[in-house]
Amino acid sequence: MKKRLLVIGITLAVLTGGVVILLLNLEGLVNRNKDFLIGRAEGVLGRTITVEKIGVTLRGGIGVRLENFAVADDPGFSSEPFLRAAELQVNAKLLPLLRKEFEVKRVTLRDPVIRIIRNREGQLNVNAFAPGGGGGPQSPPASTDPQSASPAAFVISLVNLDGGELVYLDQAQGLELRITDMNSKVQDIDLTNPISLELEAALFSEKKNLTLRATFGPIGENPQNMHVEATATLGPVDFGAAAAALPQLGGALPQGFEISGPVKLTAAVEGSLPDLGITLDVDATGATIRGADGFHKSDGVPLSLRGTLQADAGKYLISDLEVLFHTLKVSGNGEFVPGKIPSLVLTAASEPTSLDGWAAVFPAMEPYQLAGRIQFHVQVKGPISDGKLPTVGGTATLRGGSARLPQQPKPLQDIRADITFTDREAEIKNVSLKIGDSRIDGEATVVRFNPLTVDYRANSAALALVDVKLPNPAAKKPEVMNNVVVQGRMRVSKDKTPVNRGKISTGSGSVANFDYRDLSGKYSIEGNVIDLTDIQAKTLDGSLTGSGRVVMDKTSPSFSFESKARNLNLLQVFEALPGVARKHVRGKANFDLKISGNGKDWNSIQKTVAGDGVAEFFAGEIIGTNMFSNIVDQLAAITGRSDWVSQNVRDKYPKVFKSADTAFKEFKSTFVIEGGKLKARNVTLDAGDYAMLGKGELDLSGGLNLAVTLTVSQGLSADLVSGFSAASLLRNDQGQIEIPFLLTGRLPDVKAKPRPDFVQSVLEKALLNKGLDLFGKDRSNLEDLKKDGLKKLLDFGKKKKPAAPADTTSAP
Repeated sequence: MKKRLLVIGITLAVLTGGVVILLLNLEGLVNRNKDFLIGRAEGVLGRTITVEKIGVTLRGGIGVRLENFAVADDPGFSSEPFLRAAELQVNAKLLPLLRKEFEVKRVTLRDPVIRIIRNREGQLNVNAFAPGGGGGPQSPPASTDPQSASPAAFVISLVNLDGGELVYLDQAQGLELRITDMNSKVQDIDLTNPISLELEAALFSEKKNLTLRATFGPIGENPQNMHVEATATLGPVDFGAAAAALPQLGGALPQGFEISGPVKLTAAVEGSLPDLGITLDVDATGATIRGADGFHKSDGVPLSLRGTLQADAGKYLISDLEVLFHTLKVSGNGEFVPGKIPSLVLTAASEPTSLDGWAAVFPAMEPYQLAGRIQFHVQVKGPISDGKLPTVGGTATLRGGSARLPQQPKPLQDIRADITFTDREAEIKNVSLKIGDSRIDGEATVVRFNPLTVDYRANSAALALVDVKLPNPAAKKPEVMNNVVVQGRMRVSKDKTPVNRGKISTGSGSVANFDYRDLSGKYSIEGNVIDLTDIQAKTLDGSLTGSGRVVMDKTSPSFSFESKARNLNLLQVFEALPGVARKHVRGKANFDLKISGNGKDWNSIQKTVAGDGVAEFFAGEIIGTNMFSNIVDQLAAITGRSDWVSQNVRDKYPKVFKSADTAFKEFKSTFVIEGGKLKARNVTLDAGDYAMLGKGELDLSGGLNLAVTLTVSQGLSADLVSGFSAASLLRNDQGQIEIPFLLTGRLPDVKAKPRPDFVQSVLEKALLNKGLDLFGKDRSNLEDLKKDGLKKLLDFGKKKKPAAPADTTSAP
């Protein structure tokens, strides 16, 4: 045992002595050949080299240490050094040194600053290194062909760095990029064996966020053919800081987009340079992205991209591409061809993706409450230049969708559609959806995406209005539109307001208690304003034309309409109108109407409705009341005489006196509507044997308050006077009986009462005509007679001067 320990001790002493001798020899060798070594290095690099001090070191093995080392740059690029370092250390392999040969084992730079410059002509200062110096812009540059690169030039980059900094200046694009706090470790620099490299640095960050683990080699005679296996990770990197340092990065974003927050990039490389394969993994889940139209990807919403690029004869094959955004997952493959004008061919397909939750990313979707599943296939193909993207095309399918439209009481459900699209337009076919119990089918074409313009067509066999608008409490039967066809165009205006214009037609149906046929019209919807024009329909045995506007205010919707109706069936009109007395007028009617109002139901609408128009009724009857007989009865009640109309007259004019209704040839009036009442102007009724002219009010529930003048035809007036001579007191200057009266009540219980001022005028007329004969010299009762009216006058005259029984023409 002691003998073994002695042998070991002797061996260590010999080795130590040998190392000391080698060190002393190396120190002397370096010092004797200092100028030669620097000159040789300058010849290889083509650059001036300055060294403050050269010495020998044992740190990391036997080697040479150069303090305050610097390599000049080509003056055509910069007056600052291409490389400067506090220390350059070159370690040699031990065994070759024993043979008096110097083989590099490791090169270490401490606190280096490396400046790489790309000038305005696109040349790099690292390409200008050439034997004999020069090689910059003033001299023919060294070849940039990868096949001509020397192994020595490649090995120069395989140094250990301790706290270094790399500065990249692009004078053509005006940017400066710095990689700081660089630390690298290279093991076993050897042209004939693989080399291992580890690198850590800080990029766009104050802390280390860049790591590289690589094995490459053997380098051999041509570094371009060496095998490389490497994994690099960059991140987290604040995209905002990166975009500030690289304006081109921010400029590559679509207009209106901003990205901030951390992004992480991982790249794995394997193969030789001609057939290099690169796997990229980008994760921007922690980033915030804001874009046009309110797009907002917040921190935590998944966003990542992964794929492999495989070099192949001057192009890159794209495989295993996976993109994850929120709940959308897309896979694809293709190829990318670099060059002055790069091009891309990419095919991608998504998994079925739920639309739930996307309003968090696209806030404009929030009111629509979209749901369902969508799946698509996309192909991207073409050159990439001047910020323009390649053409895009593909297909998409939507199944089980649902949405809620603003101002729409019921959601859209069971939506399905097949979509074919390009980057400029899209075809949407086989569209089908339900609103309540109504089924709607259709198709659409996206004419352009910016500004969004869509042509569409939709149809429904039976569309229940209760499914597309608020229920109508006044509707007495279901409101349904049959065989509906809608065709139009929707576009987004400059202020982002959707503008929708088109036309609608429907074969038949019932709306607001009105049955119709062949309804058609045009519409324009802008925001919450709906304009209707060119409305035409056959309804109520007649026709209707019109136009209008509806403002769908949430609290109080408003409307305004202008319409013309011809030959409407009056009986059906009054049956359909809510709250109006029914079945009391029949005949035909023409209307010209302008009307407006607001409210959610009929009770609130009738309080605000306002308008004006002309109504003309003809060949009809006021059912349940004989207005002429009613007036005669009022006269009988006032005078106490029932013989105003003789039996002969009643028999001669049966329609006037014996009918329970008021028949008329024409009934016409202009009117205004305000405060829930219809105020009639210039009311005229032509019944043939008599006419009425008046004005007053008609409320929308059937109440009447009219001041009317009844004018009897000359023939009927003569017959009435011949049957009852006192009727002559009612004649006007043309010999026609004329009676002003008030028409009040609610249909059909309408009462006609002669106006008090008319009774007074008749009394005065009777006194004037008959006063002397009736009173003689006694005028004491004159004032009482005026107060008591025509009845007392007639009774008084009968007592003073009784008429002969056979004389029916004389005054009573």
